[in-house]
Amino acid sequence: MDNKLEEELKSLNITYRFVRVKDARTVKSASESLGVSEDRIAKTVIVIADGKPYAVFIRGNKKVNLDSVKNFLKVKEVRMAKASEVKRLTGYEVGGVPPIIPDIETIMDEDLAIDENGVYCGGGDDKTLLYIIPKELKEKIGIRVFKND
Repeated sequence: MDNKLEEELKSLNITYRFVRVKDARTVKSASESLGVSEDRIAKTVIVIADGKPYAVFIRGNKKVNLDSVKNFLKVKEVRMAKASEVKRLTGYEVGGVPPIIPDIETIMDEDLAIDENGVYCGGGDDKTLLYIIPKELKEKIGIRVFKND
């Protein structure tokens, strides 16, 4: 469990729970470990937009549409961050990245932003998931919402 992440969640007064699982490296392994469908898993994907990192928070059963991100951010170039960049920029390995990262803006897919039932997402490492309510997260920290289509 990530103490810095937990401190941040507490300071924001966000409903959360860490869940230890056998394997949380991929959406498929996380859903199988929990016994839930892949749409109950969310992922945080790091992209580089005109040289600046952003965290894109979407449902696990969706892919990031880089053109949608590009248009939303009004930038010229967007690419997926390499695994080494993700680790350097966030402090987390791919698969364990939470949706709240200091100094990196998070944007959220509109489908996820209205979810009041809660999802499981990266909890800091490959055996920890974070249960949060996306709608609450969006409202409490003011995450911008985009259409990932």
